[in-house]
Amino acid sequence: MPSIYDYPAIYDVIMRTSTDQISVEIDAIDLLLRERDISNARILEIASGTSPHGIPLSQQGHTVTGIDLSQPMITYVQQMDTQNAYIHADLRNFTLQTAPFDCAIFMSETFPLITEYDDLVNHFNAVHRHLKKGGFYLIDIDTQRSGYRHSTKTWGHQTVVLPNGHVAFWYEDHPADWIRGINRLTMHTNIQTQTFKTATADHWDIRIYNPWTLSVFIKSLNNWQLHGFYSYCDQSQNIENDDNYYMLLSAQ
Repeated sequence: MPSIYDYPAIYDVIMRTSTDQISVEIDAIDLLLRERDISNARILEIASGTSPHGIPLSQQGHTVTGIDLSQPMITYVQQMDTQNAYIHADLRNFTLQTAPFDCAIFMSETFPLITEYDDLVNHFNAVHRHLKKGGFYLIDIDTQRSGYRHSTKTWGHQTVVLPNGHVAFWYEDHPADWIRGINRLTMHTNIQTQTFKTATADHWDIRIYNPWTLSVFIKSLNNWQLHGFYSYCDQSQNIENDDNYYMLLSAQ
């Protein structure tokens, strides 16, 4: 069955976080750079998708390189944005022929889709290879506040009107693998336009994290400094009531 990633324009319509949240997150990234006296930064955007953060950051004078596992996403954003570089790469382990970056960002709560320990270690090693010493890494994480799913359940039915049709989408929870600490989720869509009709299904394993487990993991790595966990709303450390939060660390 096709994937929603095969239809980047439709993905962009239904999956982007609210414009207000993206704007707040962009301001937070820009502030972190200014606090370090970095202007015209080189930014690595991981799981860039349609580059909702990278493109606005480049409009503020920064240079962005985006990497994504989906070739259709890369092709789509390359057509939208000819100023920055977008590269098809495996987020779990990659090597780019580029100069070092001032910072890396992993937004849109995609980080928990990396579920295996070896993949996590390889990922952090890959990011470290591409950052300047002291360069920071900002990761957006879903709180997964409801814990492990115990039964199959569908939820979140919505329909979005497109310029030439509509797309209906919903989610399906599956029983978790609590031994591995993973929830299982499927996103379904029915897409209908004047020229085609299709359905997609994307199955995601999502690791359940909290600040304590993330702290333990980062301490197991010998080349990162963890600075803390912050609210996307006001960059404070009061994250108790947030649906998602940032982890901020820097390359040593």
